[in-house]
Amino acid sequence: MQVTNYHEDLPRGIPDFPLEFYHVDEHHPRYYMDCHWHDEFELIRVLEGTLCVTLGGIEHRLSTGDTAFVTGGQPHAATPENCIYECVVFDPSMLFRSGDACKAYLHRIQHGSVTLSPCFRADCTPVRETMQRLFGTAFSPDRQPNALLVFGALLEFFGWVFEAGAYTESELELPQNSRRIHHLKQALTFVERHYTEPITLAQMADAAHMSPKYFCRFFRQMTRRTPVDYLNYYRVERACHQLSTTEKSVTEVALDCGFNDISYFIKIFRRHKGVSPGKYLSSLTRVG
Repeated sequence: MQVTNYHEDLPRGIPDFPLEFYHVDEHHPRYYMDCHWHDEFELIRVLEGTLCVTLGGIEHRLSTGDTAFVTGGQPHAATPENCIYECVVFDPSMLFRSGDACKAYLHRIQHGSVTLSPCFRADCTPVRETMQRLFGTAFSPDRQPNALLVFGALLEFFGWVFEAGAYTESELELPQNSRRIHHLKQALTFVERHYTEPITLAQMADAAHMSPKYFCRFFRQMTRRTPVDYLNYYRVERACHQLSTTEKSVTEVALDCGFNDISYFIKIFRRHKGVSPGKYLSSLTRVG
């Protein structure tokens, strides 16, 4: 997976239709979804296999037909197991054009006064059928998305959520959740900015304003990785990006990405990618 940064700030679609659709299988460069966040909403639907989605530190195991909802600003990650899944990332403001009656509901989600159920199982017929229309009818690989069908399916989804009460009033929970998410974002941003330098556990903990002992438990709960494992994972992903986009040698890339010991870099790279950096580079050359 090519990692850009933990705060994903990418243009979505076009100004009048700010939405992006992703079909993800084992050949997709972002098959494994590292922990990140973005300001837009996201719906994730599992087509085959199992997808372990972590939302705000809580892991949800999704199977075929299940759907996850990610609200704006929520850190999330996903680990697939023989999985094919699809995602739609969209700016909720595009739905505000549907009129004031809809705005009132959408504002409650956007501003955190209600929290939607994070997962909807395949046996939830209304959501399953709506997602089939959204992903199956509204999107096609050989044509542009049908805006009317997309808007209709998204509004139908949110309409069902409020009709069925598939949400919780979250005003009392929001301050604590916001603090936890804020601390996680501080730690991830610190890694993003300083991964090329020597980084200690104490420095990562300090960036999140926590003691190292508490930070380790907190970080593992939120990301399902230890801080050191996540740092190495991020460095390896940055190394993959450099190997695929520059003419630098494996040694140069290792040093650029914060590894001062080449043997350790090769060991960590192989652990995360299943091959050595040299073989990874050769595979890129053959593809090219």
